[in-house]
Amino acid sequence: MMRLAVAAIGLGACSPANDLTCELLANPSNCFAQTTAAVAACMPMRATPATLSADKMTCTFADGVYVVLPIGQNETQGIRYEIHSADGSVCGRVAYASNVSDLIQVSRGAELAEWETPYDNFPYRLTCPSHTYTNANGGLAACYASMPQFIGTAVIGTGASVTVVSAATPSPLFTCQ
Repeated sequence: MMRLAVAAIGLGACSPANDLTCELLANPSNCFAQTTAAVAACMPMRATPATLSADKMTCTFADGVYVVLPIGQNETQGIRYEIHSADGSVCGRVAYASNVSDLIQVSRGAELAEWETPYDNFPYRLTCPSHTYTNANGGLAACYASMPQFIGTAVIGTGASVTVVSAATPSPLFTCQ
């Protein structure tokens, strides 16, 4: 099982140093929390476990919504879960990579939020569509519990579970058996 604290990389504009705060991390209206909630909304029946397919490549909820599992992927290359609506269209994605840094991406449509922690632990970043927040002075130790964490497993033959944990995100995101 993976359990990693992460905080985000930047695709947006530059930001003032150290504007990533504990208050922002705990705020349910931050872009990461909002995007994760939007992805969770793709799975209205996520409170009950989905069913693992015979080929172990998908997890399907009773309403037809399904998640494509990251079979054959690994942490260094990146692990990506795709959530599909019952009609087959992609509704959302959750991705995790651990190579140069620990990175979580959540997206729904054009909405993308990212948390990153480089291996040297500085700077933490939260990238939102309109702004990149950073904290390079290490002052976030007091709010470690508010930092997003990725807990994902894809155990062939037994199921999968993805939890994106923070003080401000729905958890678990989904479970499959």
